[in-house]
Amino acid sequence: MKITIHEDDDATADFHVHKALISGFSAYFAALIDFREGKENTVKFVGMNIHAFRYVLTWLYQTSIEVLQSDVDTMI
Repeated sequence: MKITIHEDDDATADFHVHKALISGFSAYFAALIDFREGKENTVKFVGMNIHAFRYVLTWLYQTSIEVLQSDVDTMI
């Protein structure tokens, strides 16, 4: 599944994730997969912080992360 994050007009990033993994850890993503996004294998978010989303994916794949103190506000 491809997840596209549009942070702002200049910052966009694509992430490729396993549907089973992301839906198993997140009821939100599990619900999305049942809708059009799941059938199209693509999800788009606008206004989300790319760096923070990378932390989320790292946690999903590694089950632990180290968050820099400077990123705590962004994560919240």
